[in-house]
Amino acid sequence: MFVLLRYVKSLKASPPRLKYYQTCFTLTIVFFLMANLTWFETAFKETFIYSRTGRWCPRCSPKAFIDRQLINSTESYVISKPNLCKNSEPLAFIMIISSIRSKERRDQIRATWMKDALSVGMKVLFSLGSSVFHEDSTEILMEDEINQDILQFNLVDDWRNLTLKTIASLSWYKSHCSQAKYFIKVDDDAVINVDNLVTNLATFSNSHAIIGHLLKSNGPCFVWWKQRHCMPFEDHHKLNYLDYYPPYPAGPMYVLTRAAVILLVNHAKLTSRKDIYFLEDVYITLLAREIGIDLVDNPQFLFCSQLNERNFQEKVANSIVIYDCSAKQFDSIWSLIQRN
Repeated sequence: MFVLLRYVKSLKASPPRLKYYQTCFTLTIVFFLMANLTWFETAFKETFIYSRTGRWCPRCSPKAFIDRQLINSTESYVISKPNLCKNSEPLAFIMIISSIRSKERRDQIRATWMKDALSVGMKVLFSLGSSVFHEDSTEILMEDEINQDILQFNLVDDWRNLTLKTIASLSWYKSHCSQAKYFIKVDDDAVINVDNLVTNLATFSNSHAIIGHLLKSNGPCFVWWKQRHCMPFEDHHKLNYLDYYPPYPAGPMYVLTRAAVILLVNHAKLTSRKDIYFLEDVYITLLAREIGIDLVDNPQFLFCSQLNERNFQEKVANSIVIYDCSAKQFDSIWSLIQRN
């Protein structure tokens, strides 16, 4: 504070021309500091989640845990495909987690790796939530009429409800597509190398496992205005860990065996007393540990941030999936996969 006061005092005493440059410098520093604070999104952006009464309501304050009664809503569908896997035994069922407003991402996937997945007999659907806006619902119905690849749940389409959407997706697979040997949950900013995926799954032998890129040193933070993934300190005791989460597969993509899905869904809905945590990858891992499901680390699951000019070609060629990509990065990665 003392240094700041001295700086302001010197600014007032500076010659006009120097004062102009000092003012510009100060405003530039303030701009970059503000641009890098994500608490604006958390504190002021209005999103929607369910209230305790089940009605739509604006989020007034962030919460780390979801009302457990809402797990019953994961069986309610707006659009379903109950006959998708009828009379077939695909190697894998891929559920792409998307949002209502991400049609460009879905079209990008339809034009790229989704074609490869369908060509080798895999089943693929986009998992969406619901919207309060009538025009959104109409557009989704029209999109599904054209593409026939959307599964829409009667859940609010908000990132803080991702755990509910994931449980709903697992439950749908258990009821309607458990003929598939594997369930794959993937985000719509990921590029899958289908050839490498098939090769890897064909040689995998553990029947009770979750495969992914295990994050081994992540922990919760307790200051909400720093980032949206923090949790209130008073909720810390509800999870069974100390300073760090136990190793868990990164949420953008992980693969579950059929037996693991059945155990997880039954445990989540019928026997678990663990509160529903809004970080779905952490929550799914905590449930898996309770019932003895193995977590398998696979270095072929990559973040886009792990790529650079020197390793780009080698990592893309050897990868199973690369996620957390911009639309431009997605195109570059897919172009290289096609050339290989």
